[in-house]
Amino acid sequence: MAAYKIIASSLLLLTQLSACNDVSETTTDQSSAAEDSVIDISLDLTQRFSQTDLDPEHREAVIVTLTPGTDPQNLQAAGMRIEHTMKNRPIVSGTLNAAAFNDLRSLAGVERIERDGPMKALDP
Repeated sequence: MAAYKIIASSLLLLTQLSACNDVSETTTDQSSAAEDSVIDISLDLTQRFSQTDLDPEHREAVIVTLTPGTDPQNLQAAGMRIEHTMKNRPIVSGTLNAAAFNDLRSLAGVERIERDGPMKALDP
């Protein structure tokens, strides 16, 4: 019986060590990505703006996550059209063009910019 406990303990320890290695690799990947960009920007959104950079009228629907205490009006000053501001979280949604997108990328207080997809109700 003691041998089973030792084997089970060893397997548990190996599993935990393996999980630690996986986390450290992920952390390294995220930290190198953080060096490239101060904020988290969805790749899909970056690609969409790079394809439409020549059209200043092209707008994308986005969700922007702010650091707590950041004034959403700063986003409007950068060119974003705010359509909705959440009351309980520092998150806003709206539209922006490529120029506003580039301005938001370096705006203090912006944590994440992601594409806002259409929401549809399912009809059973």
